[in-house]
Amino acid sequence: MSFGLKVWDENGVETLDTADLVTRKLGQVSTTINQAGSVTVPGTGVIWFSLQPNYHPGLYAVSAPPLVTMSERVISWTAAAQAVVIQYGVY
Repeated sequence: MSFGLKVWDENGVETLDTADLVTRKLGQVSTTINQAGSVTVPGTGVIWFSLQPNYHPGLYAVSAPPLVTMSERVISWTAAAQAVVIQYGVY
């Protein structure tokens, strides 16, 4: 027997099926200029992450963001001249 949740719009078009992969944001971390770091992602599931620039007032030049890598459940970043916000989660 199947279980889960399905949602349809007013035209009968399926808009959500929890049998599909649905993402869940678990947290975010702000990197610091010229500092490497890492964060361990808790729980289970396939990890995803995204980067957003973290601009500071008065900073007009865009520098290279940190190099972000993933190993096991740890997201790591290199020291860089630009700070970013790394959002992460699982699906």
